[in-house]
Amino acid sequence: MKPGENTLWGYVRDGNRTLAVIASDLYIHRASDGLAPERIELTVHAENGLEYRIEGRVTALVPQPCWPNMIFFMGLTEWRCNGRVGYGDIQDVNQSAHMRRFRRLRS
Repeated sequence: MKPGENTLWGYVRDGNRTLAVIASDLYIHRASDGLAPERIELTVHAENGLEYRIEGRVTALVPQPCWPNMIFFMGLTEWRCNGRVGYGDIQDVNQSAHMRRFRRLRS
C-alpha cells in the first residue's frame, strides 16, 4: 500500500463542518522494547484539502495478550491538534511475526 491509501473511512469535525477523511498517515514511536507505543504522529487529509496534524503521547498503557498469536496494547493518550488538548485511547495490535521481528529486549 502506498502512503495515504490506507484509510477506509473517517470524518473530521472542524467548527460546524463535518469533513470526510480522504487519506491518513500514521507513525508510531515505540518504547525501548520495540513493541509498546509511546508517541503517535497522525496526519489526516480532509476532503477540502486541509491537513490536520495530530500528536499523541501515551500516558498509561496496558498490554493484553488476548490471543496466542498477538498482543494488544490499550493506552490512555493525550492528543494535541491545533493548540487544543484532548484525551482518549490508542489501540495497537501486533501479531506474533511483528513481535519476533521488532522486539528489542531478549529474554
